[in-house]
This record gives sequence, C-alpha cells and structure tokens, in this order.
Amino acid sequence: MLNPSPVTRPPRKGRRQGFPPHVAADTPLRTREQRFVDEYLVAMNGTKAAIAAGYAPKSARVTASQLLAKPNIEAAVEAACHARQARTQVTADAVVQQLARIAFGSAVTALSVRALELLGKHLGVFDGRGLPVADVPCFALPADGPQVISVH
Repeated sequence: MLNPSPVTRPPRKGRRQGFPPHVAADTPLRTREQRFVDEYLVAMNGTKAAIAAGYAPKSARVTASQLLAKPNIEAAVEAACHARQARTQVTADAVVQQLARIAFGSAVTALSVRALELLGKHLGVFDGRGLPVADVPCFALPADGPQVISVH
C-alpha cells in the first residue's frame, strides 16, 4: 500500500478559528490598545510601547508588530500624529531648516557636528554603518576655504 488514505483531524481546541478577528479602521480601540497608541506616540518604539501598555516583555516585539498592523491602531496612530503636528505646528521641514541653521552656523561646535550628522542621515548621505554612500554627489570647497551658508 503505497498511498495511505489521508487522516482528517478535528480542529485544535483552545485556539479560536480566524484569530485575530478582522477589525476595520473605525473599530474602537480596547483599553490596552489605546494605552499602546499613547505610549507609541511618546517613544515611537513599538516594543517599548507594548511593554509600557502592559503586554508581556518577552513577546513585546511581536505583539507591537501585530498591533501596528491592525487597521484601527494604524488609523489611531496616524490621527494622533496629525493632531500633535497641528497642535505644535512643528513640521519635518521646520526641523530640517533648524538643523541646517545650527550645522552651517559660524562656529563649529559639537552641536553643529551632530546637526550635520542628522542632516546627512536624513538626506541618505550615510549607509547603515555611518560611512559615506558612494553615489551621493560631492561638492568641492572653493580654494579660499569654506564660506558661511545662510539658510532662510
């Protein structure tokens, strides 16, 4: 007998079929999910937010990934980010402009070096190891030395 007949097994007990349940973007958040969203806005780190919201630390990374994939949580995070941006009037452009002011100021300080590093990361000048990327265009400094650049 080369091909035995397939054995049908009953579904496992203790595990709900179709878990996790389907949720829509307008499904209300549960209490712990709302705490996760609130904590995520503070840290912008899913693992830390899951732990702070009361999920198990051992599985917090996976739990955070699963939570952020749910449409209602994704919508809540997006709405909260937009509300915070409207409330504070801070945009990515404003942050980049301020970093440029610091980086290209007249004095070279640790703060200006850090601002240059952040601008370089934002613009994709460095790879994941902090080394310059080869295909980013480089500009030669004039012979008489660097000039102060003003950013409006």
